[in-house]
Amino acid sequence: MYDTYAYFWVRGFEVPPSVISRELGLDPTETWVKGEPWLPGRNRSFNTWHLHSPLPRTEVFMDMHLEALLSLLEPQAAAIQSTRSRYEFGINCVGYYHNENPGFHLSAALIARLHVLALDVDFDLYCCCEPS
Repeated sequence: MYDTYAYFWVRGFEVPPSVISRELGLDPTETWVKGEPWLPGRNRSFNTWHLHSPLPRTEVFMDMHLEALLSLLEPQAAAIQSTRSRYEFGINCVGYYHNENPGFHLSAALIARLHVLALDVDFDLYCCCEPS
């Protein structure tokens, strides 16, 4: 069983998330604003704007999620670059693996595509395996 996904995030802004959407020319998958309820007794401590890979979370391979996400971001590379001084950007790759981990491969071509956008990439990989 797998739960694998990747998303582009924007943080470090005090404007409404709709301003980020307009400036980047992209519609987010989700947003939240500072002060909104989050966990019981806790509120969000900062604004966030996310755009998720369009692939289903059952897609096992992380490189497929990255490629799909980059296909959405690359046409907006100029907008990302022009707003870089005002906002923080990055990509998170998340995988929850149950009793099997397929690993991941980043081809030179995929790394080059990431390099052009100059985005930080974080991998959060979790093994939810049965004890042996």
